Amino acid sequence: MLGSLAKNGICAGQRGGGQGIRTLDGCNPIAVFKTAALGHYASPPGQRPGPPTLVPTEPGLDATTSFARVAPRASPRPSTHAKFCGTIAPVANTSSAKDPAAAAAVGAIRAGDLAGLSRLLADHPSLATARIESEAGEPGAVTTSRTLLHVVADWPGHYPNGAATVAALVDAGADVDAAFVGRHSETPLHWAASSDDIAVLDALLDAGADIDARGGCIGDGTPLFDATAFGQWRAARRLVERGARRERWDAAVLDDVVLLGELLSVDPAPSAEEVSDLFWGACHGGARATAEYLRTRGADVNRVGWDNLTPAGAAQRSGATALVAFLAELGAK
Repeated sequence: MLGSLAKNGICAGQRGGGQGIRTLDGCNPIAVFKTAALGHYASPPGQRPGPPTLVPTEPGLDATTSFARVAPRASPRPSTHAKFCGTIAPVANTSSAKDPAAAAAVGAIRAGDLAGLSRLLADHPSLATARIESEAGEPGAVTTSRTLLHVVADWPGHYPNGAATVAALVDAGADVDAAFVGRHSETPLHWAASSDDIAVLDALLDAGADIDARGGCIGDGTPLFDATAFGQWRAARRLVERGARRERWDAAVLDDVVLLGELLSVDPAPSAEEVSDLFWGACHGGARATAEYLRTRGADVNRVGWDNLTPAGAAQRSGATALVAFLAELGAK
């Protein structure tokens, strides 16, 4: 299964005021695992588990452009773009990222300037619901749009006064569940989750955001799956505390053996391949108890997953030293 999807797994998205690219190119067995474990993630897999790496965006972009967030790789390579979310319909109330009012609003949000943002919203009421549209760059590139709530939650997150900024935008009419328009349809909550920004995450949920919204750049997933796939553990656990629905993958990476046992108690029983995929996920999450449990169910301790890592390699990358020692006792490579 992993080999057959490795050739097709491409997911690319954009963040930032211009062409800041959050690249998810190549195959990620994490998304493949989700497909196997849940059976309803049909979009091509993406990639980016583990802590992100910040790299400068392309030269020549305007000052409102954010940094790109990409998964660390053994050998960097140019991003591959593949549109798989269908035709992008025209969106009303759009502003260019270079529009003075839009650029000023983005700057105020990143600076935590609530007074400045309030003045802009008073002078330009449509900003709260406007979609900031990036211009398509290279031939064939997709024009994308996002909202100011996406800006608050954008990588790297943790902007000053983030929670208060969310409240101000919502009070002015912003839609907490507005979807990114492009190669995925992530909501601001997806972005807060993948930025590990608890303050903004809580503010969005307090304002009524859908905690289980679909549209993630990996397999149309939820904010919880974004958080676990990208190794944003504080956000993942906070989403669980706030009531996010958990599936097999989520239970495995967050070390909930009881829930995972219940989710695996199905007829027909999960395949050995699925169990091994979940075992890899448990090691990615440093979830020793779950890894021990899945081993009793026949998991392959040398299952090769994302970034060509074995479970031991995934655990090592996550800093799970006790789990690494346990895997070594099992003869894992």
